[in-house]
Amino acid sequence: DRFAHIRRPHSVRLRLAAAMPKKAAKGKKGGKKDAMSTDEADLYPFGVKVDDIIQTPLGPQATVVGVAKGILWLQWPGNVQAPLPSKAKCREDMETYGYVRRSEAAHIERSIETRQGLLFEQRFYCGPGPKTAAMRLPWPQGTTELPLLEAASAAGDAGAGAGAKKPAKKKK
Repeated sequence: DRFAHIRRPHSVRLRLAAAMPKKAAKGKKGGKKDAMSTDEADLYPFGVKVDDIIQTPLGPQATVVGVAKGILWLQWPGNVQAPLPSKAKCREDMETYGYVRRSEAAHIERSIETRQGLLFEQRFYCGPGPKTAAMRLPWPQGTTELPLLEAASAAGDAGAGAGAKKPAKKKK
């Protein structure tokens, strides 16, 4: 064995391990962590809700995670969570530091993009679809399209519509 001269006997390794101090558990620094609050009442002073998009002063957009100890926490690209500056205690302070809630149009656009992404995953990779994909929505009252669609499907079993014509024969 190449490393026989480096290896120590088992009893020596046990004595060394017993003499070494124990390592502290990772992630625990002795104190109790405050829970992240996502209540609307706690987020009200900032004028935001959970999952709202915030435009930051440096350019990237962040998402609201919650409030801990009166400080708003954001999730940055790359799933990094960090607080706002500690002096930002309300919406006006946030805007002073350059953190502004994006418009409602940006939130709608994000939800549409998320839904389209889920539909793509469902169709091409057998992933879960969006929650609204399985919903059967009722036809609006007073529409005339429903009887026309039923008549067209009953008339054309082979795929031809109700008013489809046969192709004309060519003359020689």
